[in-house]
Amino acid sequence: MLNWLSALLATAVVWPWRVVTNRWPVIAYVPDDPEGNIQMHRTPPMRRAQAKAVARDWAEHIKRYGEPPAQ
Repeated sequence: MLNWLSALLATAVVWPWRVVTNRWPVIAYVPDDPEGNIQMHRTPPMRRAQAKAVARDWAEHIKRYGEPPAQ
């Protein structure tokens, strides 16, 4: 319960900060193997329009190849 509450409070602070600064990262979580290990791919923060374009590109690449493009 404490983790959930802290995540909710962090979101209430982080989202408005990102809106004001216009800095958004793009993050993709990819299952690595059948055991459930997960690999995270993340970009540095960028402007929202650029982040949306990267997210669309990554989504298309993930649909085709099963993982985000190499960074």
